[in-house]
Amino acid sequence: MWRSLMLNNPKARELLLGAAGQVNQKVREQIEAFVSSEIAKATAPLRARIAELEERIAALEGGRVAPRPQGSSRSDLDPGRF
Repeated sequence: MWRSLMLNNPKARELLLGAAGQVNQKVREQIEAFVSSEIAKATAPLRARIAELEERIAALEGGRVAPRPQGSSRSDLDPGRF
């Protein structure tokens, strides 16, 4: 019964809608922060690999041979490495 009274009261309805909007905004912000964090964690190894390859390309373009990373062989072609 109190619920129907609250919804019939324009001021109460306005307050409830405002509170719901604030909650929704906070939830959206938290979801965005979580997704951004997870993307950053997931792409860090890929970014490091890209930087490594860019250094090797720059070295090759400069006429010198870039040192190979330790522990790598032809495994550079291994998709699991990316």
